[in-house]
Formats: sequence, structure tokens, C-alpha cells
Amino acid sequence: MKILITDKVANKCIEQLSQFNGIITDLKIGLNEDDIINIIDDYQALIVRSATKVTKTIIDEIYTFFIYIYSNNSCTFLCKDYSYWKTNTS
Repeated sequence: MKILITDKVANKCIEQLSQFNGIITDLKIGLNEDDIINIIDDYQALIVRSATKVTKTIIDEIYTFFIYIYSNNSCTFLCKDYSYWKTNTS
């Protein structure tokens, strides 16, 4: 699984994801909506914090899901079918 990360996240987050077999992370900070849409086909997931504005257009282009990480380490996972769930990772 290839994951696009478009906002600053803790190095620990990237390190933990990289420990899973088959997970490749790609950190590209500062992308706008058009940039994301142009490259999202190469990824199965998108991880954002608050700087990236995830629009319906972006969600419709994502293969699997995107993850929004809050500053308190809780996460919201939004699936392509718009179902979601929250978790606390701290």
C-alpha cells in the first residue's frame, strides 16, 4: 500500500507505518487540490492534518481512504463510501 502524506506529521508516525510489510509512505507537504488530484491515482490512502483541505473531489479520487490526524493523536478514518470511524492513538 502506498500512502501519500500531505501535512507535517511526527517522524514516529512515518516510522511506525514503514514497519508494516508493503507500506510505502511518500511525504509531499504543501500540495493544493489540483496537485493531489493529479497524483492520487498512485496511492491507496491519504494522511492529512489540518493544513490540507480535503474536498469531496479529492475523496472521490482516493482509492481506499484518508486519515485525518488531530493534534491530540486521535484519528478519523474516512472511507471512500463516506463511512468513518474515530480512534485515539495516544
